[in-house]
Amino acid sequence: ADSWTHSLLGSVGFAPGTLLPVGLTASAGYNREDASQLDQRFENAWGRLDATLPVSRTVALVGGIGYEKIEISQRSPQRAADGTPLIRNGRYVTDKSTPRALIYNFDDIIWDAGVLWRPSRRTSLSARVGERYGGMTYQGSFTWQGQDSSFGVMVFDGIDSFGRMIMADVAAVSGSSLNVVRNPFTGDLTGCAFSTTGGGQCFNDSLSGITDANFRYRGVAAQYALRRGPWGWGLGAGYSQRKFITPQGQSVLISGSRDENWYGNGSVSYTFSQSDSMDLVTYINYFDASGDRPDVLNFGAFTSYYKTLTRRLSASASVGLDGVQADDFETIITALGQVGLRYSF
Repeated sequence: ADSWTHSLLGSVGFAPGTLLPVGLTASAGYNREDASQLDQRFENAWGRLDATLPVSRTVALVGGIGYEKIEISQRSPQRAADGTPLIRNGRYVTDKSTPRALIYNFDDIIWDAGVLWRPSRRTSLSARVGERYGGMTYQGSFTWQGQDSSFGVMVFDGIDSFGRMIMADVAAVSGSSLNVVRNPFTGDLTGCAFSTTGGGQCFNDSLSGITDANFRYRGVAAQYALRRGPWGWGLGAGYSQRKFITPQGQSVLISGSRDENWYGNGSVSYTFSQSDSMDLVTYINYFDASGDRPDVLNFGAFTSYYKTLTRRLSASASVGLDGVQADDFETIITALGQVGLRYSF
């Protein structure tokens, strides 16, 4: 199902040691997403005041307090005579005559406090604990930027959807020297875009278990990238849990209340010359579904050799293995191979 997202954000403030010993920033924002599936709508309005108090040359205490309102609503599906929802082209048919039902409503004070550590321009650590969504939240990040490498870890907690998640992942790809390897057999992104200058991103969580529902999204993600001479290396791993926000009673449209996802990606590339290169990619993803949905393990590896023949013509050869194992089903392992020519206009 398609969706439209609109965001508005504004902030004003001053740094520590300018007007006051403590730095202050006032900010506010509004987000809205309209999805075609059941006319689902997400609205989020918030405002907050954040403070930064340096306690040493490298350490600062940070905190903020504000107000947030979140509403998620949708219409009911059309139903057959036996009461089952009608499905057309793989989607629920929206009953436009039904009123919009509020399935999530958060309206409260939010706050968080933590510490920021920056021992150098290359290293940064941030950790925060607070209260949001009616309970405690924990967030943090660590980044390190080397001369030809980068490393980052992020702990996250929020309310998301597939549309907002994939947009945020694409926007997070901001580094230069990006190494994006596609599966030569399907054309799919292998899972991670690596960057030695930071700004890489893994898409495994976004692209596994696609759903139209909103969900509480918590987890941890890590990525490492290295470029050393003709060699390029990349490692990505993560874990996430999605707790679905759905209506109660007969209109619950998702079999399970939550799912979990573990993933790992690795890539190695080598450049022989300006016209010759090769890469090796491995991946594993375990999707732990709830309810009657099967758990799925996907794993594989492939390697490719690329050669530029002319300014517009290039050749490639690839071999690989891909395996899928699901509950109550036989494991399927597929051997793949192909050679190809590509002409660029």
